[in-house]
Amino acid sequence: MHRDVRRTFAELDADANRVANALVERGVARNDRVAIFSHNSYAFVVAYFALARIGAISVPVNFNFTAPEVRYVLEDSGARAVIVEDALVDTLGAARVAIAIGVVIGGRAGRRSTGSWSTTTPPSPTSRSATTTRSSCSTRAGPRRPPRARS
Repeated sequence: MHRDVRRTFAELDADANRVANALVERGVARNDRVAIFSHNSYAFVVAYFALARIGAISVPVNFNFTAPEVRYVLEDSGARAVIVEDALVDTLGAARVAIAIGVVIGGRAGRRSTGSWSTTTPPSPTSRSATTTRSSCSTRAGPRRPPRARS
């Protein structure tokens, strides 16, 4: 699918579901605008499908943008959250934009930026970790949501 990464649709589905669940746990909700600031990669594809699964609105940000351009896109789009590739964290930090939820993907995940946004780390879509979110016995394909109150 990208460079030497090969996945089946079932693996992509499982990765997207795992990341969707992690994003929901961190507060991303339906109709939230979420920027994806990443090079073309498998992680970008997983993030895109995870956001679609949640019902969030993807805001792709060109990885060639400078910090002022990134700031403009994030502010103009009304992005509430950003998923950023580890290699682009410094550019995002230099953009000095306030984001409610920041998620770093890639090798340096979990690192805190010196910019004005904070990060939390979802499971890496390329990891094979078995315990990245709460376990579920459900065979349902979408992300877990709290049960609705009955009237």
